[in-house]
Amino acid sequence: MRTNLYTRKTNRLRNISQGDIIIAQPFHSSNYLQRSVILIIEKNNKVGNTGVILNKLSTIRMNEALYDTTLTNHVYFAGPHDLNLISFIHNDKSVDGCIPIAPGLYWGGDFTQVENRIEDKSIKQHDVRFLAGFMEWESGELEAEIANNQWWVSNINAEDLLRTHPDRLWSKKLIGDGNLYGMMDQVDDPCMN
Repeated sequence: MRTNLYTRKTNRLRNISQGDIIIAQPFHSSNYLQRSVILIIEKNNKVGNTGVILNKLSTIRMNEALYDTTLTNHVYFAGPHDLNLISFIHNDKSVDGCIPIAPGLYWGGDFTQVENRIEDKSIKQHDVRFLAGFMEWESGELEAEIANNQWWVSNINAEDLLRTHPDRLWSKKLIGDGNLYGMMDQVDDPCMN
């Protein structure tokens, strides 16, 4: 019996849930989605799904995006919808108002509290990721894309997300899930030649 090494673990989760990640196929048809890793932050069968791209680092820093902060964390491009909205994920469950998303990973909460904790170093700067925008799919749309093999479904924890450089997250998750496409991290799209 032969094992299909390309889909050994990553396709085991066909039904997505809040906290799962979807990993783009290597040569995704949309440029900004190529090699992206997206965290599903809201799953709603009637309305649709919402997620944030985790590995698209921008050149903008927080103190450039928000005039009233001194934080110098980078802002990540999280999706094309509502780019004026900056949200954040982190690993501190004691932040007031945060929502648990995945093991050790939380969404939002009291921004001033997080800002103060970063400044007094009780939260490390790399333990918070600030995100501009979000992704959105209508009901059934993402499930259809997964069925058409545009995405692999997996999971993530705070350690994987926050401690892995964004340029390596796509390949690390694929290799960690037993998917050999993760070795293609530095291979250019053949369609671009």
